[in-house]
Amino acid sequence: MISQKDLAKMIPISKTAYSKIENHLQKPTIFVIQRLAEIFDIDLNILKNTSKEIMNYD
Repeated sequence: MISQKDLAKMIPISKTAYSKIENHLQKPTIFVIQRLAEIFDIDLNILKNTSKEIMNYD
């Protein structure tokens, strides 16, 4: 498990900014989305899929 502090450093953004994103108080920038995809090795092309093909984890 990665702490908010460590993940924020990896992006890099402040822990406060990351916490706001995680708690739906702030929307992530494209930069943050790209960095998270890189960190977790996620292909952003998944966003092109229809909503039926993507599971909702919220």
